[in-house]
Amino acid sequence: MQNNLKTISVPFALDFDEMNRWLLDSLDLVASLGDISHSGRKQQRGPLPPVQEIKPVLRKLLDFQVMAFFKINEEDLDFTLIDCDPIGERTLIEEELEYHVEKGTFAWALYQNRPVVIASDVLGKRTLFHVMATKKRILGMFMGILDYDDPFIPDAIQKLVSIALLNCASLIENSILYDELNTYTNELEEANNTLKQEILERKLLENELVQAQKLEAIGQLAAGIAHEINNPAQFIGDNIRFLQDSLPKILILIEKYRHMVKAAKEGAIPPELGLEVSDYEREMDINYFLKEIPITITQSLEGINRISKIVSAMKVFSHPGGEEKIHTDINKTIESTITVARNVWKYVADVVTDFDQYLPLILCYPGEFNQVILNIIVNAADAIADTLDNGSGTKGTITVSTQQKDDWVEIQIKDTGSGIPETAKTKIFDPFFTTKEVGKGVGQGLAISHNIIVEKHGGMLTFETAMNKGTSFIIKLPINPETQSTA
Repeated sequence: MQNNLKTISVPFALDFDEMNRWLLDSLDLVASLGDISHSGRKQQRGPLPPVQEIKPVLRKLLDFQVMAFFKINEEDLDFTLIDCDPIGERTLIEEELEYHVEKGTFAWALYQNRPVVIASDVLGKRTLFHVMATKKRILGMFMGILDYDDPFIPDAIQKLVSIALLNCASLIENSILYDELNTYTNELEEANNTLKQEILERKLLENELVQAQKLEAIGQLAAGIAHEINNPAQFIGDNIRFLQDSLPKILILIEKYRHMVKAAKEGAIPPELGLEVSDYEREMDINYFLKEIPITITQSLEGINRISKIVSAMKVFSHPGGEEKIHTDINKTIESTITVARNVWKYVADVVTDFDQYLPLILCYPGEFNQVILNIIVNAADAIADTLDNGSGTKGTITVSTQQKDDWVEIQIKDTGSGIPETAKTKIFDPFFTTKEVGKGVGQGLAISHNIIVEKHGGMLTFETAMNKGTSFIIKLPINPETQSTA
C-alpha cells in the first residue's frame, strides 16, 4: 500500500500564517488516519498492522531516533515488545526500558493518558511515552526516543501524537473485538455442530429404541402368533389327510361308474353291474363324503386365508419403515396390529372395531404408528386382565374406532379395565414409569408412543380414565401435516 501522507515540519518558531498552514496540514495528516485504518482493516487482524500503519504518521510529527510499541496485559501489567523501528535498535530500547522500569517512570506514564517526555541518563536524550488505551481498556504503550535534546514539544504536536496513538489503540481494540467475535462465532458454530450431532445421535437412539421395543414385542408375541398360525394349520392338515384317505374309495367308485358308462354305450347295463355299484356306494357311505368333502375344502380355505392374514399382518407390523413418511391406510394398519396381537387380548377381551371407511390416507411412519397401537392394546388387555375373576369365563371389551374431525383423524382405543390411578395421571407418559408390577413392564411403551405421535407426527396423544370403569386413549393425527405446522 502506498503512503500518501504529507511531510510537515515541526513549528517551533512560526508566525501566525505559517502556524495556521501547519495546523491545516496537521489536521489533514490526522484525517488521513481514517484511510489508513480502513485499508488496514481490510488486510489483516491483530495489533501489528495498526502499529505499522501509524509509524509513518508519528515520524511526520516528531523526529524519533527509535520507536517501540508494547502490548500490555491489563490484569497484571505485564508487557511485551511487539514492534521496534528500526529493528536493529532493539538492544537500545531494552536498555532504555530497563532504566525507566527501575525508576518507575514507565508505570507512572502508563496512567497519564497524555504524552510524557522524560530525560534518560542512559542515552542523554529524551524519551516520549504515551499510553495506548481506549475507554474500556489499556492496550499498550508507545515509547519513542527523540533525536534531539530540546525538551519543548508544542501542545499541538502532543495533541496530534495523542490523536494518532488513540486512533491506533482504537484500531487495535477493534481488531481484538473482531478476533473475540470470530472466536465466539467459532465457538457458537462448534456448539451448534455439537448440538446437531447430539440431536442426530438422539434420533438414532430413539429409532433404535423403537426398533428394539418392536423386536421385543414381536418376541413376546411370537408364541401367540405361532399358536394362531398353528391352529388353522393343524385343521388344514387334518382335512388334507381326510381327503387323502377318502380319495382311493372315491377313485374306485369313479372306476365303477366308468364301467357303467361303457356298458351303456354298448347298448345295455348288466343288472349285476348296477347292483355292484349300488352296494359299493352303500359300503363306502357316499352320502357322508358328499356332505363332508365340501365342508373340508371350505374349512381348509378359511384356514389358509387366516394364516395369510396373520402373515400379512406380521409383514406390515414388523416392517422397519423408511426415513420418510408415506401415505397410509390407517384402518388397514390398525387392523393388522389387532390381528398380530390377537393372542394377547383374545383370552381377556373381545375387540370391537368401528372404522370410518371414508378416512383419507394419512402421511405417517406406518411401522412406528403400528408400535403405538400395539402398546396401547397390550396395556388395555393387561388393564382388563387385572379386573377379571380367573375362571369366571367373563371378558372385557376393547373398542377401537376411527373418525375424521375437521383437519384431524382421531383414533380412540377404549378398554373396560381398571383405569389409571390419580397419582399416576401426570406421569403416565414419563420414561420408565409404570403402574405394572416388577418384571411385567419397564415403562417405555407409552413414553415412546407419546414421542412418536407428538414429536414425529405433529399429533396429539391424550387419555380419559375413570377408576374401575376403564381408560380411553385418543390419538389425533393431522391430515395435512404441512398445513398444521404452519397454522
